Amino acid sequence: MTLSVNELATLRQSVTIAHHIPGRIRLKFKSILVTQFAQLQIKRWHDAIAAFPAIHNFDLHSSSASLIIEYDPKLATPTLINQLFGDDASQAEAAYQQLFDSLSPLVQTGA
Repeated sequence: MTLSVNELATLRQSVTIAHHIPGRIRLKFKSILVTQFAQLQIKRWHDAIAAFPAIHNFDLHSSSASLIIEYDPKLATPTLINQLFGDDASQAEAAYQQLFDSLSPLVQTGA
């Protein structure tokens, strides 16, 4: 299972980048209702996210309405991650496609 462009777009529209250093990004949910919905979705997305080789860890904090994603900046550059969760939908889709294309061989080989 992988996250679709539409699922990522839904997540992207529900968050803002609160803090980002290479290898770690904190996304802030725009409303508490979205946070509660994300708690349900994160369970569904867990396998897809865990299979993504660039992601080391992710943690949903309902008390602070945020999602922390720890990733390998060598596999997913900070610029691409910023574009992925930024305001520009076309840049986000292009970043998604670039990450998908570059990481798909790693997923298929189990690297």
